[in-house]
Formats: sequence, C-alpha cells, structure tokens
Amino acid sequence: MKNLSKKQKLISFILFIVLLGAFIFVGTRDYEIKEVDEHKVFSNEYKIVPNENVFVYANSSKIYTSLKSGSSIIFFGFSKNGFSGHYAKI
Repeated sequence: MKNLSKKQKLISFILFIVLLGAFIFVGTRDYEIKEVDEHKVFSNEYKIVPNENVFVYANSSKIYTSLKSGSSIIFFGFSKNGFSGHYAKI
C-alpha cells in the first residue's frame, strides 16, 4: 500500500468505512418475520393432501424433542415422489 497516492488511500479508507457501515446496518436491521401456515405450504407441495392437515415443518432440535417425548409421528418424504404424497394423505 506504500505505492498508493494520498488520494487513493483516502478513497480506499472512505470505501472501507462505507462498507463497514453497510454491514453493520444490514446485520442489526430488524427484519419482519412472516408467519406462514405450514399446513398450506405442505398441501401445496403434496397436491394430494388437503389444506386441512396437521403437518408442520421441524428442525433437528424439534425432531429430537419430539422423539424424546414420544408424542409425534415424523414424516420423511419428498414432494416429487408420488408414493410420499399418497402416504402423507393417509
């Protein structure tokens, strides 16, 4: 960086400050969380399953908790697989 002129150093410093400010702004912004009816999303993926279903999407910790308590049925399937859609309908 010793071969840069004072003008180039000043522009680089200003650009660095602007990018740092942009990262801070984007990182601390309060994004709205959209509530989605999971049963509707599921019925859109599995066309055979009606809109009034009990399916919800879960992450690994929720699945682990459900398995530990023994209070749920966990469905693993692919929406492009016809067999999975028929199984989900049952």
